[in-house]
Amino acid sequence: PYGRAAPKYVINLDDAPKDRWNEIGTVYKTQIQDMLKEAKKTLPEAVFALADTFGNELTSFLPPPYAEELRGLAEVTAISVGKLFLMNLSYDITAYCTSTVAQSCDGHLLHGRNFDMPSDPQYLATLEISRDATFFLDFQSGGKT
Repeated sequence: PYGRAAPKYVINLDDAPKDRWNEIGTVYKTQIQDMLKEAKKTLPEAVFALADTFGNELTSFLPPPYAEELRGLAEVTAISVGKLFLMNLSYDITAYCTSTVAQSCDGHLLHGRNFDMPSDPQYLATLEISRDATFFLDFQSGGKT
């Protein structure tokens, strides 16, 4: 809901890659599925059919942990690996986001990402879904963030 504080989650990099995103996938399953429905309004169905056909092959272009993370998320969200791959790729190539990474004086890494999607009416549903799927992540390994 508008005005809510974004919840915080931990991705434990010591967990099996396939299991790392189970909590996020479960909590945000509806929003992820809704984002896919919105994407289907703007991209031809043939794109999604190709993604399904070549989904496992597409993940061969990713380092092994990321491919396994996608496979795990696919199981939790009931969305094919190919469609999740496509959604991740389209997010990065649409230029609807600005990212920055910085390091604080005490050595902490900070990453920020804006969602710069146009306020055109055709994108309003996507903006609403994205707002409701905003959260903070801490990545941990060996008990350290």
